[in-house]
Amino acid sequence: MSVSKVFTLVLGMAPWALPQSAVLECIADTWVSPKSVAAGAGSGRVLELEGADRLILLNFRLSAIEGWRVTRATLLLHRSGDGAPGRMGVSTISTRWSESEAAFPSPRTGMAWAGPASDLRDVIFSRGNSRYSFFQSQDYGGGWLRADVDPALIEWLLAGKGFGLVLLGLDNRPRRFDSRETVQYSPYLLVEGRAR
Repeated sequence: MSVSKVFTLVLGMAPWALPQSAVLECIADTWVSPKSVAAGAGSGRVLELEGADRLILLNFRLSAIEGWRVTRATLLLHRSGDGAPGRMGVSTISTRWSESEAAFPSPRTGMAWAGPASDLRDVIFSRGNSRYSFFQSQDYGGGWLRADVDPALIEWLLAGKGFGLVLLGLDNRPRRFDSRETVQYSPYLLVEGRAR
């Protein structure tokens, strides 16, 4: 096929057939612990991750990718102190939560994660109709860590079946990351896909 025919084919493609990419802004983040019923970490500048003792909750603005079929998703976190690469789990969260009010026993003041006597565990990692995957984070340079997230999780969020992501450290090493309150080091999600 000649170069001119290829050029004509590419120019003639419908916009929905072309790959696209977007940077998704983190609109809420906090960390919670089963050892504490207190909320309020959402206004802090640091997100703490340590096994199942400290979990990070993240939510992103999805409007830029509405109607997409997601083919790739990469989470970027900036280290605040120790944040060495390691194995982690990521899950969708099946209940709406508040950045300023979320705690391990409740997503918002006066609300339960899934019902009486429930906690965060009831709406993550396959419970409460959530989806999950595991990944090995990698050094991305400049203090950043990158983690490839299963695109199916982002599509689950787009379908309105989840309300953000939760991170779980699988090696019990304490890690600290900058929160969105630091602005320039806010967590973000790089997404690639195609309009449907």
